Amino acid sequence: MEKINLKLSSLASGGVQENFDMEVKKLLENIQDPNTEAEKPRKLVLTLTIVPDESREVLKLDSQIKLTMAPTKSVTTNLISGVNANGEVEATELKSGVPGQMYFDEDAHLRTDTGTPVEEIEENKSVIDLQQKSKKA
Repeated sequence: MEKINLKLSSLASGGVQENFDMEVKKLLENIQDPNTEAEKPRKLVLTLTIVPDESREVLKLDSQIKLTMAPTKSVTTNLISGVNANGEVEATELKSGVPGQMYFDEDAHLRTDTGTPVEEIEENKSVIDLQQKSKKA
């Protein structure tokens, strides 16, 4: 018979192993997450704390698992901000890269510098169609 019969897989009725398996799964999911840096190290630390009673016969064993995972990659964008005619501060994402510049999106639709489809602006009645005016003249 073994003098010390402590199998991690059976401690706390399998609870230590269950927690370990759950935390390893989180760690492996972090490794597979494309939003994290692939080569950053991950760490799993299993701490077993043993506290004896006054007689030193009954020992309380506590297990804790701490993970150190790779953080998600940072994501950066540009914003444009200003004050409108009413004196209110406004801000929005700059999608074109240059204020006032239009661009084509991934579906080849023309958009303003903030991503608004140009078709929506042209539907607005306040837009003057100079070619239309010259036909009437």
